[in-house]
Amino acid sequence: MSTSNAIAILLVEDEEFDVARVKNTLRFYSDRVRIADVVSNGRAALELLEKKTDAYDVVILDYQISGGLKGEELIRKIKEIDPCIQIIVITKMTINITDYEFANNLLKAGAFWYCTKYPGHIEEYIYQPTDFMLSIFNAYEKKKLEKRSLKADRTLMQGVESLLE
Repeated sequence: MSTSNAIAILLVEDEEFDVARVKNTLRFYSDRVRIADVVSNGRAALELLEKKTDAYDVVILDYQISGGLKGEELIRKIKEIDPCIQIIVITKMTINITDYEFANNLLKAGAFWYCTKYPGHIEEYIYQPTDFMLSIFNAYEKKKLEKRSLKADRTLMQGVESLLE
């Protein structure tokens, strides 16, 4: 897969330290995944998604970013712009791995997956690299399936409408 065909990531992260960790985590798969853009707040992310229609496959989103618009509200707004785009949430909030209500709220809002950021003293990676990469690859495949399904539904509806005319 050439980098032009690589999975395009929009990274929404306001801490340079964590931007560097995400980039380092993804570097092993640079032939298959590329960070297309990095923004530091939710409003900037929405502006890019509206301006660059279908430019991104996956959004990697820090749950607690600056700028007021964050969390489940931001996830819902992203899905309004592009219902097929997949969102992976990275957060420091889920220290307790049995926080099912938190996870459920993210999934209900439209997130594909989430992970807890490694603590700051682990400087190389944002999260376990293999699991993180598998989540990105799976999110990309889900996006492709959802786009195909949406296209098939539209084609079917056009066929039904033409029969009714």
